[in-house]
Amino acid sequence: MGNKSTGTQFERDFCKKLAENGWWVHFLTPNGRGAQPFDVLAIKDSSVVAVDCKTCAGDLFPFSRIEDNQRLAFDALLWKTDAKCGFAILYNDEVRWLEYSDVKMLERIGARSVRVDALPLFAE
Repeated sequence: MGNKSTGTQFERDFCKKLAENGWWVHFLTPNGRGAQPFDVLAIKDSSVVAVDCKTCAGDLFPFSRIEDNQRLAFDALLWKTDAKCGFAILYNDEVRWLEYSDVKMLERIGARSVRVDALPLFAE
């Protein structure tokens, strides 16, 4: 399976898993240019989560993989709402969670990546 199809399958599986755990899930379909700020918007009770799904084969997740439109959307959501924003990263058949606010904090101290195996597992 190619990288694009692996990512697409992960997005589908991720949405399905959230829905099975009681979340209302909306997958943001890419427009004609393929651009959308993140992949999934999920709501459960009073929690709102904006998620971009990423796959990662290596031990490090480089912050350069975060697109400008993702940063703009997450910054706006964090500024105006209580939404949780971040990245669900598929690594060694496990889904790890990288909070966007943690990315911003790590970048402020000069980090350019994070060890994926040090990230917490995503909790539905």
